[in-house]
Amino acid sequence: MISAIIKFVVRRWNSFLTIIGCKKNSKIIGCKRSGKMNNSQDAEIAKFIVKRLNSFLMNTELKTEISKLMVQAIPETDVVRNHPTLIVGRRGFTVLGLLNGIVGPDVKITAYCLDDEIETIGRFEVEYPQ
Repeated sequence: MISAIIKFVVRRWNSFLTIIGCKKNSKIIGCKRSGKMNNSQDAEIAKFIVKRLNSFLMNTELKTEISKLMVQAIPETDVVRNHPTLIVGRRGFTVLGLLNGIVGPDVKITAYCLDDEIETIGRFEVEYPQ
């Protein structure tokens, strides 16, 4: 199930990059730094991702799987820690940290959990840090 979600996200992401002018298989950060993306496009990408993730959360079984995927973390490394847009959480580097790296420093995707254990995500939202 998780691999199907990842394949779907990658497929949709490549389509979105084509729409905004990045070449398929080019580096996302390369497109961003070359000036082809701006804060407005970052916000649109974040809104698209959040809308899709929230639609997945409507399915109770899928909510559980997505929650598991989002909280799985790998230990942080210097490369990740020192990256200008990737976010490392208290558990380490997660999918959410990667998504926030994609949308850039001026937009943030936040997951709101249904419990204190951070085991089940209730909704995702786009925020604009100051």
